[in-house]
Amino acid sequence: MTPEEIDWSPLRNWGGESLRTDAKNCFYPVIVEHGKIVGFGDVSKDDEHPQQTEKRDNQYYVYPIDGKGVERKWRYARQTVESIRDILRVKTIKNGFDIEIGKDFGTYKTVWTDSKYDASVNGTQLLKSILPDTQFTYPKSLYNVIDCIAACVGNDKDAIVLDFFGGSGTTGHAVMEINKNDNGHRRFILVEQMDYIEQDTLPRNVAVMRSIAPKDSIVYVELAKDNQRYVDDVTNAETDADLTTLLERILATGFISSKVNPAEIAGYAADFAALSVEDKKRFILELLDKNMLYVNLCDLDDEEYGISDADKAFTRSFYGLEGK
Repeated sequence: MTPEEIDWSPLRNWGGESLRTDAKNCFYPVIVEHGKIVGFGDVSKDDEHPQQTEKRDNQYYVYPIDGKGVERKWRYARQTVESIRDILRVKTIKNGFDIEIGKDFGTYKTVWTDSKYDASVNGTQLLKSILPDTQFTYPKSLYNVIDCIAACVGNDKDAIVLDFFGGSGTTGHAVMEINKNDNGHRRFILVEQMDYIEQDTLPRNVAVMRSIAPKDSIVYVELAKDNQRYVDDVTNAETDADLTTLLERILATGFISSKVNPAEIAGYAADFAALSVEDKKRFILELLDKNMLYVNLCDLDDEEYGISDADKAFTRSFYGLEGK
């Protein structure tokens, strides 16, 4: 952040509950010498009523008194003000000095206008330089994501960053770039349900890893499908016969929505047969319980799903359930 971007404001409180009597340990002098803060005095006694700025030898004692002479309080108590000394500065005023606090953290501008945030150059063009045949549209600027992540975990080199809309994989790329710059060990988890994950998300992050973090590794996994298998089959079905067969299979073996009584559906065979292919697909998909699209963790050991021992071990490791 540049000096111009630092947000300076009075260290002195104002508004509601800003009076000296609201927090007695917040009324003390800030000691200034040659335009610099050199220390902090003791909390003033109740019967002491100093001037806003008092000169004592070569030093100035600055108190949290406003322009109207009202005794207020500093925003930090005497016992904690030392910890923020580095972000304080002295401001010259008509009758002496005032103290300001500069905040270069926590608050970010609403609009970012730097050219590095250009999604065309550092999003689309950057992605094409890694994956020339990519068909992904509107990837974010890498530097936009870098700065967003750094704002949250820039000081945590061991953070785990979760992006549940993985998209083209910019988040993973950004995490690796941040690690490269500060020798961090941050990890990332990208979640994506669209089919471009194997054409864009994964290849991009593998390529970046091989380029800037060759000693690292990436694990790619998919959820074990349950009702999602039927969704896929219905989506890919092309004929009335295929859909009729699928309906029979789903009624016999699928997880049906609690809103549906399978026994009643058999009486509407003629109505189903009269539907168009697209309407049949919509009808079948409405029957399925959407909460059972994938195998739940609690069903990991259910033999009906045929989950391999290796997949079971990895799943337990991912959720921190080893030995359970």
